[in-house]
Amino acid sequence: MKVVFYDERKGILKLAMETEDDLWHASNIITEDGKTVAKMHTVRKVKKQLSGDRVEAEKVSVTLSIRVERVEYHPFSGALRVTGKVCGENEVAPLGSYHTFSLEPGAVVTVEKEGGFGQLDWERIKASRRNQPKVLVLLIDRDEAEFATVTAEGVNWGAQVRSSLPPKAEKGYESAMKEYFGNVLSAMRSLSGKAEAIIVAGPGNAKENFEEFCEGKIEFSVQNASSATRAALKEVLASGVSKILEETNVAKESEIVEELFARLGTGPDKVAYGMSAVGAAAEAGAVERIMVTDGLIKKARLEGNYPQLESAIKAVEAGGGRVSIISEKHEAGGKLSGLGGIAAVLRYAFSRS
Repeated sequence: MKVVFYDERKGILKLAMETEDDLWHASNIITEDGKTVAKMHTVRKVKKQLSGDRVEAEKVSVTLSIRVERVEYHPFSGALRVTGKVCGENEVAPLGSYHTFSLEPGAVVTVEKEGGFGQLDWERIKASRRNQPKVLVLLIDRDEAEFATVTAEGVNWGAQVRSSLPPKAEKGYESAMKEYFGNVLSAMRSLSGKAEAIIVAGPGNAKENFEEFCEGKIEFSVQNASSATRAALKEVLASGVSKILEETNVAKESEIVEELFARLGTGPDKVAYGMSAVGAAAEAGAVERIMVTDGLIKKARLEGNYPQLESAIKAVEAGGGRVSIISEKHEAGGKLSGLGGIAAVLRYAFSRS
């Protein structure tokens, strides 16, 4: 998720969605508290009066502002739906009428909050940037191969390898293919570096043949793409990289929560859970890491308890502690919810006097 614009005084934040995971983060920033306004460029159907009694509906491009009443994230469709009443003057939609924004990767939305953005909102934004893995993508067909390294900052194009494969029926095809794949594998090894994952994509059978050639030599996932040109990278970013990002985040969150439960079993006096206990430990500077579920954050906002939660987060950060927001979509979040949705690993044994 990229911050395009921020006005702290007015409480206005403009965000660009870069991956499907950003939609999940945004669903926790755009709140249903009646105090949040979302604004974006959208399309709305408008009835146009023709001659006589004839009426025709046409789609009109317009920028709308809505006061948010409902936020729905649909992970399987890769969309975030934000619904509310139109609250800004425009030439198309009447004030007070309902409209729904559908956000997908690539969407840009401006969010305005009464009272501004809290510490947990910024933790969301930081997490969306920090958790983006470095992924090496290879686009390959029988004629050429090209590498791209994808990070949160963008795409860097790397080595290109061209083949000189004769027709498959001609003599020398097998040896030429091995030479081509050998050169591609050599480039992959030199570029993989700190990549958390490698994706090989392209049309036809070249990617599967390359996978067979590399068996036991290097690990990667294979994905279909309409071509091996640079334009095909968008297809890979829309599916493969987002999936890897989610898997990476789930693994990290699971590790954090498992550490908490391990501490509960071996040193329960160095763990706190529940808002009251964690808040007291945070104020005392005893928290090494605080964990909060996204569900508890939403609940705190709706029930008016958010200031207490944010105060604990600020105290932890002021004391040099770490903050982790855990998704309830996965098992780790469910386990943390069983402890009240908030817990902390402590630096030392702490008990409230």
